[in-house]
Amino acid sequence: MTNRRKTKTVPEANSSNDRPRAPVEITLGGQTFAVPPLPIRWNREAYPLSAKLISGGLFDRLGADGMLNLTGDDIDNLAELAFLGASAADPSLTREFFDDLPIRPLELFDAFLAIANQTGGWQFNLAKAA
Repeated sequence: MTNRRKTKTVPEANSSNDRPRAPVEITLGGQTFAVPPLPIRWNREAYPLSAKLISGGLFDRLGADGMLNLTGDDIDNLAELAFLGASAADPSLTREFFDDLPIRPLELFDAFLAIANQTGGWQFNLAKAA
Protein backbone atom coordinates (compact mmCIF):
# COMPACT_ATOMS: atom_id res chain seq x y z
CA MET A 1 0.00 0.00 0.00
CA THR A 2 1.39 3.42 -0.93
CA ASN A 3 1.25 6.56 1.13
CA ARG A 4 -1.34 8.82 -0.49
CA ARG A 5 -0.85 11.86 1.73
CA LYS A 6 -0.10 15.02 -0.14
CA THR A 7 3.23 16.59 0.60
CA LYS A 8 3.11 20.04 2.07
CA THR A 9 4.94 22.77 0.19
CA VAL A 10 7.09 24.78 2.56
CA PRO A 11 8.11 28.30 1.50
CA GLU A 12 11.82 28.89 1.08
CA ALA A 13 13.57 30.85 3.83
CA ASN A 14 13.94 33.90 1.62
CA SER A 15 10.33 34.03 0.43
CA SER A 16 8.22 37.10 1.20
CA ASN A 17 5.97 34.91 3.39
CA ASP A 18 8.91 34.36 5.73
CA ARG A 19 9.83 38.01 6.26
CA PRO A 20 8.62 39.53 9.52
CA ARG A 21 6.62 42.71 9.12
CA ALA A 22 7.39 45.69 11.33
CA PRO A 23 4.80 47.84 13.09
CA VAL A 24 3.42 50.66 10.92
CA GLU A 25 2.54 54.05 12.39
CA ILE A 26 -0.87 55.56 11.73
CA THR A 27 -2.06 58.96 12.91
CA LEU A 28 -5.71 59.46 13.77
CA GLY A 29 -6.99 62.72 15.22
CA GLY A 30 -3.53 63.74 16.41
CA GLN A 31 -2.80 60.39 18.09
CA THR A 32 -0.11 58.10 16.70
CA PHE A 33 -0.42 54.32 16.93
CA ALA A 34 2.24 51.75 15.98
CA VAL A 35 0.07 49.01 14.46
CA PRO A 36 1.77 45.61 14.66
CA PRO A 37 1.26 42.79 12.17
CA LEU A 38 -2.22 41.71 13.19
CA PRO A 39 -2.74 38.49 15.10
CA ILE A 40 -5.58 36.25 14.02
CA ARG A 41 -7.98 37.57 16.68
CA TRP A 42 -7.86 40.99 14.96
CA ASN A 43 -7.62 39.55 11.44
CA ARG A 44 -10.96 37.80 11.89
CA GLU A 45 -12.50 41.27 11.59
CA ALA A 46 -9.83 43.38 9.89
CA TYR A 47 -9.25 41.13 6.86
CA PRO A 48 -12.95 40.85 5.85
CA LEU A 49 -13.45 44.60 6.41
CA SER A 50 -10.44 45.37 4.22
CA ALA A 51 -11.72 43.01 1.52
CA LYS A 52 -15.21 44.55 1.73
CA LEU A 53 -13.82 48.06 1.26
CA ILE A 54 -11.62 47.02 -1.66
CA SER A 55 -14.30 45.00 -3.46
CA GLY A 56 -16.84 47.74 -2.72
CA GLY A 57 -14.89 50.17 -4.89
CA LEU A 58 -13.14 52.30 -2.27
CA PHE A 59 -10.25 53.08 -4.64
CA ASP A 60 -12.73 54.17 -7.32
CA ARG A 61 -13.96 56.88 -4.95
CA LEU A 62 -10.51 58.46 -4.59
CA GLY A 63 -10.34 61.32 -7.06
CA ALA A 64 -7.24 62.51 -8.90
CA ASP A 65 -7.31 65.63 -6.73
CA GLY A 66 -7.07 63.50 -3.56
CA MET A 67 -10.72 64.01 -2.63
CA LEU A 68 -12.60 61.03 -1.28
CA ASN A 69 -16.24 60.52 -2.14
CA LEU A 70 -17.20 58.34 0.83
CA THR A 71 -20.57 57.01 1.85
CA GLY A 72 -21.67 56.77 5.48
CA ASP A 73 -21.07 53.01 5.29
CA ASP A 74 -17.54 53.62 3.99
CA ILE A 75 -16.78 55.91 6.92
CA ASP A 76 -18.24 53.42 9.40
CA ASN A 77 -16.18 50.56 7.92
CA LEU A 78 -13.01 52.66 7.73
CA ALA A 79 -13.50 53.82 11.33
CA GLU A 80 -14.07 50.25 12.51
CA LEU A 81 -10.92 49.10 10.74
CA ALA A 82 -8.95 52.04 12.17
CA PHE A 83 -10.19 51.22 15.67
CA LEU A 84 -9.12 47.59 15.25
CA GLY A 85 -5.64 48.67 14.20
CA ALA A 86 -5.33 51.33 16.89
CA SER A 87 -6.54 48.96 19.61
CA ALA A 88 -4.04 46.33 18.44
CA ALA A 89 -1.37 49.00 18.97
CA ASP A 90 -2.84 50.18 22.29
CA PRO A 91 -5.02 47.57 24.03
CA SER A 92 -6.10 50.16 26.64
CA LEU A 93 -7.78 52.28 23.93
CA THR A 94 -11.51 52.59 24.51
CA ARG A 95 -14.09 52.98 21.78
CA GLU A 96 -15.46 56.06 23.52
CA PHE A 97 -12.03 57.79 23.44
CA PHE A 98 -11.49 56.73 19.83
CA ASP A 99 -14.91 57.98 18.69
CA ASP A 100 -14.18 61.41 20.21
CA LEU A 101 -10.95 61.88 18.22
CA PRO A 102 -11.16 64.50 15.42
CA ILE A 103 -10.27 62.00 12.69
CA ARG A 104 -10.27 63.25 9.10
CA PRO A 105 -11.47 61.01 6.24
CA LEU A 106 -8.02 61.00 4.59
CA GLU A 107 -6.52 59.80 7.89
CA LEU A 108 -9.01 56.92 7.82
CA PHE A 109 -7.96 56.12 4.25
CA ASP A 110 -4.25 56.17 5.15
CA ALA A 111 -4.98 53.97 8.18
CA PHE A 112 -6.91 51.56 5.93
CA LEU A 113 -3.86 51.12 3.67
CA ALA A 114 -1.55 50.50 6.63
CA ILE A 115 -3.91 48.12 8.43
CA ALA A 116 -4.73 46.15 5.26
CA ASN A 117 -0.97 45.66 4.90
CA GLN A 118 -0.76 44.49 8.50
CA THR A 119 -3.39 41.79 7.88
CA GLY A 120 -0.86 40.18 5.55
CA GLY A 121 -3.36 40.05 2.70
CA TRP A 122 -2.25 43.08 0.69
CA GLN A 123 0.93 45.06 0.09
CA PHE A 124 0.24 48.74 -0.57
CA ASN A 125 3.08 51.23 -0.99
CA LEU A 126 2.97 53.28 2.21
CA ALA A 127 5.76 55.73 1.29
CA LYS A 128 4.74 59.32 1.98
CA ALA A 129 5.50 62.02 -0.56
CA ALA A 130 8.28 64.31 0.63
